[in-house]
Amino acid sequence: MGLKNKMNAAILAATTLSLSAPAAFAQDAGGWRGWWWRRWGGGNTGGGNTGGGSNAVPEIDAGAGLLAMAAVLATLALVWELRRRRQKQS
Repeated sequence: MGLKNKMNAAILAATTLSLSAPAAFAQDAGGWRGWWWRRWGGGNTGGGNTGGGSNAVPEIDAGAGLLAMAAVLATLALVWELRRRRQKQS
């Protein structure tokens, strides 16, 4: 794997992480501000949220699961086809 491919993979990973982080923080009690305060601000100072961790559990039904799997499979098929075409041109 060349340097260019490694850089592209790293950029893609960083972008995916930055786009998924707000959704993960939204599931946490108190949102990202609450997480930040518990992590760096000294914890809970009385009142408010006395628990820790997540208070919301996302539910995925069969339809949403199938759509997610279809999206992943379509992405894999696209990548496979693009690589096949690039190798054919070389």
